[in-house]
Amino acid sequence: MTVISKSAPKHIATPANKAIKPFAFKGRNAALRTTALAGVASLAYAEGQSRAETIARLRFTLGAKPKADEVEAVKLQYVIGRTAQRLTVAEGCDAAKSVADRIAFATQLVTLYAYPAKDGVAPRKLRKGQLGRRSPAQHKAVRAGEEAWSQLKAEVGLGTAQTQTERNTKKRAPSMAGSGKGKKGAAPTHTELVKPAAPLDAADACRHVTTQAGALLAFCNKYAKLLPTEYGASVKRFHGAIMQIDADRRVAEGAIK
Repeated sequence: MTVISKSAPKHIATPANKAIKPFAFKGRNAALRTTALAGVASLAYAEGQSRAETIARLRFTLGAKPKADEVEAVKLQYVIGRTAQRLTVAEGCDAAKSVADRIAFATQLVTLYAYPAKDGVAPRKLRKGQLGRRSPAQHKAVRAGEEAWSQLKAEVGLGTAQTQTERNTKKRAPSMAGSGKGKKGAAPTHTELVKPAAPLDAADACRHVTTQAGALLAFCNKYAKLLPTEYGASVKRFHGAIMQIDADRRVAEGAIK
């Protein structure tokens, strides 16, 4: 008889006669594919946790009201990292290279190399400082990094913030309806000018906690020599737990596919 702890969540209580039967592939490479299947859950878990940590770091780095040049600086580093991860031997990046070497190679590709020449079109001269042109495969890796950034920035809050700014701009624009050609719209009232900020919602509250957790971890890492080891270890566990809780929340809400 299977004994289930009273403290265990009800949704994981599985009677013995309802146990999930392990899936096994059939046909060519069946054994290898079945073995590979066993690692999918762990990889998916690590991927979600890593993404949550990346989002938390980006939010902390950018702050509440990032400037355009700050966003571009963060974007560049993210694109470089994603490009480095995608590069293969075919793109000129030896698999034996260290992470630092791969990032250095990707940095040059992203910042010092021009787009590849188009078929049938005479390429423009390289700008001063450029080292050459990317190959089509290298350019594809860089573009994939840029696409990954465009998808991630909405989760960081940049996409939503921009959309909200545009909406607020439209709301503040004076209406010309019925005012007659050349007439100015009505001036905003005092109430409209001193309208308070929107109240904190659940997403804002969660974002604040994850940002503070990231900031606390960054502080402990920076001043590790001044803090007892237990401080850093405890904060690291706390940060990991918060990031996982936030990742699970976002998955449940459909924010992460």
